[in-house]
Amino acid sequence: KYVSCGDNHTLIIDEDDKLWGCGSNTWNKLGVIEGGPFRKPIEIPLNHTALSAACGENFSMIVVKY
Repeated sequence: KYVSCGDNHTLIIDEDDKLWGCGSNTWNKLGVIEGGPFRKPIEIPLNHTALSAACGENFSMIVVKY
């Protein structure tokens, strides 16, 4: 449904509004505490529905329905 690409990581929102990420996890920019780089997308746990995402060189931003 939606994809945003940073310099070395990607965020994906699927048709069920779940958030997935892959690539570098430096500075925990994928929202998970440990691990990476992730070659296959991993689900990023959210307490809310993901609406939009943006990636930059060293950051990720998520817009959620609250």
